[in-house]
Amino acid sequence: YHHVLGHNLAAACLCAALALAVARRRALTAALVFLSFHLHLLGDLVGSAGPERSIWSLAYLYPFSDRAFAWQGQWELNAWPNIAITIALLAWTLVLALRRGRTPLELFSRRADAAVVATLRARFAS
Repeated sequence: YHHVLGHNLAAACLCAALALAVARRRALTAALVFLSFHLHLLGDLVGSAGPERSIWSLAYLYPFSDRAFAWQGQWELNAWPNIAITIALLAWTLVLALRRGRTPLELFSRRADAAVVATLRARFAS
């Protein structure tokens, strides 16, 4: 049920509404949550084929429609494009940590985030 209940327009709207309710910069945060949710759906649509090339479909309009969308060219979840994208995003995260002094760890612990940034700067800063 994860894909049916959590990968659709209604779930995107719910996540954006939650962000709108709790964020300081409400409209911007809600818009970015909505956008990133759809980027996740796009990633699932193009690169989440399962073992033996089983295609994952998206019931985007659920619960209003049971019609599912799928792309037959979908590559496997562990294929090189997903690995390359992951490595590039991790590298970008490290660059941002060095430049801005913050990492995604800041969401959970500012102290741990500061320790990671200090370690990265000690190792890579010139």
